[in-house]
Amino acid sequence: MDELEQLIRSGPDPRFKIKSRVLARYQDITAARTLCHTWESITLALGLPSSRWRDVAATYRRIQKGVETGRIKLLTRSSAVPQQIKKEKKPLPTNAGKIPADEEARRRMLEERGIRFE
Repeated sequence: MDELEQLIRSGPDPRFKIKSRVLARYQDITAARTLCHTWESITLALGLPSSRWRDVAATYRRIQKGVETGRIKLLTRSSAVPQQIKKEKKPLPTNAGKIPADEEARRRMLEERGIRFE
């Protein structure tokens, strides 16, 4: 494990305790606000002193604006490291009967079009 992996596993920087908690629980905070819970009760639920509710509300608004503008991309809940996005495999195009499977039929088709191989 390299130093960057250790840094990620150690969790958020303690200097940004409020921001890291709001980022980690952004969707839950949005749901709580939708259900009309107060900032004070949300702050307590995040494990912060209730006197910091103004800081939590301001941080949430800044993060919300960043998410809306696309500057901030939220991580999945499953881990601190975003999962690699798997690209969908497109099926290979088929000739759908355009080129005959039989070699003799292919040769006749090419000869009809004026193409000869020797």
